[in-house]
Amino acid sequence: MQPWIDLFRSLGEALLEVWRAELATLQDDLSRSGRHLGVALGLFGAAVVLLFWTVGLLLFVLIALLPTSGRVPVTTDDPGVAWASRGGWARTLSTKAGLFRR
Repeated sequence: MQPWIDLFRSLGEALLEVWRAELATLQDDLSRSGRHLGVALGLFGAAVVLLFWTVGLLLFVLIALLPTSGRVPVTTDDPGVAWASRGGWARTLSTKAGLFRR
């Protein structure tokens, strides 16, 4: 009976050694992957910041190039936007109710 106990004990010790080796390898792989993930997130963040500033610069240039006649031409088919650009509630109330006269 003792040989069987020794056999199972050595089998258990061998399995524990295999598990330790696998866990050490897994930790090494995860640390390497974590570094790669950190670099990837940093590059993604830099790209988002660059895109944000590019869009902001583009909007600034477009607004700077708009005509300065006092009114911005309405280029949409949305009647609500067109109504708001012509004065909205203030103009509607001033023409219908006599309020907010200009």
